[in-house]
Amino acid sequence: DERVEKDNDGRTWIHHSVRKTEPLKCLKALLAPQALELRDNEGRSCLHVAAEQGSVHACRLIFQMCEQMQNTAYVHDRDKTRQTPLHLATKNGHARVLKELLDHGADPYLQG
Repeated sequence: DERVEKDNDGRTWIHHSVRKTEPLKCLKALLAPQALELRDNEGRSCLHVAAEQGSVHACRLIFQMCEQMQNTAYVHDRDKTRQTPLHLATKNGHARVLKELLDHGADPYLQG
């Protein structure tokens, strides 16, 4: 969407809000159904970024929004290199995020 301000990497305010530490006030204020659809230049959602950064609290907030929208497929979204949030959490050694993703239905056997 051209109306959404993005940085040179295509990341929006929602992508950057998950990078912040507790209490995630910015993410709480910005999280809305349409924000879940935003992708950066790599095709990553805010859940991808939260998983990559190891922000378990951001993941929980995102899952709360997904549950309100009854969107259980969001956990399986892939970026342009076909990586899911589960792949990114695993690659970066974020065990707590990995557990959170698995608890919310991420499929460790999902293939490209």
